[in-house]
Amino acid sequence: AVVPREEAVARVRCAIAARDEMRRRSGLDLVLVARTDCRRAEEDLDEVLWRCRAFAALGADVVYAEGLAPDELRRLCVSLGPTVHTMLAQVERPGVTLISQTEAAALGCRLSLFGLTVLSAAVSAMTRALEAMASGGHPSTGVLCDFGELKALVGFDALDAWEEEHQACPAVGQDGAAE
Repeated sequence: AVVPREEAVARVRCAIAARDEMRRRSGLDLVLVARTDCRRAEEDLDEVLWRCRAFAALGADVVYAEGLAPDELRRLCVSLGPTVHTMLAQVERPGVTLISQTEAAALGCRLSLFGLTVLSAAVSAMTRALEAMASGGHPSTGVLCDFGELKALVGFDALDAWEEEHQACPAVGQDGAAE
């Protein structure tokens, strides 16, 4: 459910305070994305613009409004100005026409997120491989990585190098003494 405007602002204010405290104490950083789904809740665009401007004024690193049409997204970006990082997040689903990164940039977005694209591709490939194996076959070579490439991608080369470097170390028994 979309929370009232005052509560949304209070939540973002608290998140920003926590981010800033973390920065002071640890020197670590994170990017704070302030999001509103109020457009999905049939709120008018003016409410979206108000919330996003408020989030940016509070110090959010990125503002994101869910469910905007391209013309609404352009209005949001123009309303916020070029110094505010605005994000477009998209998911491949029926009835949705995706906006390319180039088109998103032309609308004024600084970030374009396809958060489930790689997961969807991986799940699809795993499903095809498992279906082939379940029917007694084996996945086609076009689906599989070359073994050398696979080893490099998942870090086996580094593990092999580490094992070789430490091969000369004596084995240690359960009592902690070298064997």
